[in-house]
Amino acid sequence: MHGLNLGVTSDLGCGVAHRVQYEGSSVVLVGEPIIITCNMSVFYSVKWQRGGDDLNPPEYQISQEKRDNMLYSNLSVAKALPYHTGNYRCFTFDTESHHVYVISANVIKPNFDQEVGFKLLSLKAEELVLQCNFTAPSTNYTLTWLKDDQPLPKDNRIQLKPAENKLVIVKPTENDGGNYTCAFSITGKSDTTDAKEVIPVVVRQSVWLTPSTTAIEGEKLRLECSIIGKPMPNIIWRFNGNETYEKSGARVKLLPDDKKIPNAVFQIDETKMEDRGEYQCIALANQYANSSETVTMVRVKDKLAALWPFLGICAEVFVLCAIILIYEKKRNKTELEESDTDQSPEQKNTPDHGKESVRQRK
Repeated sequence: MHGLNLGVTSDLGCGVAHRVQYEGSSVVLVGEPIIITCNMSVFYSVKWQRGGDDLNPPEYQISQEKRDNMLYSNLSVAKALPYHTGNYRCFTFDTESHHVYVISANVIKPNFDQEVGFKLLSLKAEELVLQCNFTAPSTNYTLTWLKDDQPLPKDNRIQLKPAENKLVIVKPTENDGGNYTCAFSITGKSDTTDAKEVIPVVVRQSVWLTPSTTAIEGEKLRLECSIIGKPMPNIIWRFNGNETYEKSGARVKLLPDDKKIPNAVFQIDETKMEDRGEYQCIALANQYANSSETVTMVRVKDKLAALWPFLGICAEVFVLCAIILIYEKKRNKTELEESDTDQSPEQKNTPDHGKESVRQRK
C-alpha cells in the first residue's frame, strides 16, 4: 500500500445557518493519525461525539482556542484503528457530522502471482490481466491505471474494464513489462482521497550466446549477449571460470547493445592466442528471479591461417604445372627419337643415278 493524500477540507453546515464547519480527512489508513477540526460561534460549547457517544481523553486528544470571535476545536487520534470509523461532530445539537473511514493497509488487493508481490508475464500468453479489488467501505470511487508513473500509452492491445477493475493487454510483449499502478480516487461527502497500489509486471530474465565463436589473431573479438528480462538484469562476464569482468578494463570493453542494456557486449580490439577459452554471460539474480547464464567457446586462429588454403592451392598448381612440363618435355624427346628410328634403310642406300647419267653422256 502506498499511502493516502491527507489534509483535504470538508465544509459541512449545521442547520440552515451553517453554524459548524469541519476540516479533516475522510479516509485514513490503519496506524495513521486522525485529525478533525471544527469551528463555530464562541457562544456554543464543544462536545465531541462519535455516532452519538461522547468522546473523552486519553484516547482522543481534544483542544480548543478562540480566534476572531470563533471557537476552534481539534480532535486527534495518534493511531487510527478500524473501530474509529464513524460520524464525528463537535456540537451536540448539530445535525450534520464529519464522516471518517478507517481502512486497512490491504484495502487494495492486486492479483499478484501466488502472493509473491508481482505479476509474471509470459511472452507466450494470449493476454496479460491485471486486477485491483477495492475493499474500502465507500463504493464511490474512480480507477485510473498508470505505467511507470505515466498514463497508459495509446495501444489497441490495451483494454480497460472499469466494472471489474481490470486492465487487459492482448498478446503481451517484453516491452509490456514494468510497474503498473492502480490509483483509486475515493469520493466522500465533500472531499476526495487517493489510494494506490503498484503491481510490478516481470518478464523472467534469460540470456543466450552462440555455442561457439571464431576469432582471428590481431582482429576484433565481439561477443553480444542476447538478453530478455524486465526489469533489466545486471550483466557480468567471466572468462574460463575465474576471470570476472564487471566493467571495462585495459583490453576488455563492456558496451551496451542496441537495446541500451549495459555490459551486454564483450569486446577485445586486438585478439591474442591466449584469448582462446570459454566466455560466460551472466545475468545476476534480483528480487524477482535467480541468476541465469550462457556460455560460448571462443577459438582463435592464426592471422595467416586464411592464407594457407590459398598457398596450398598455389602449391598444387605449381606441382601440376611442373608435372605437365616434365611430361611434355619427355614426350617431345621420345617423339624425336622415334622419328629418327623410323627413317627407311632403302632411302639411305639408294644409288646416285644422277652421276651415272652424267657418265653415260660422256
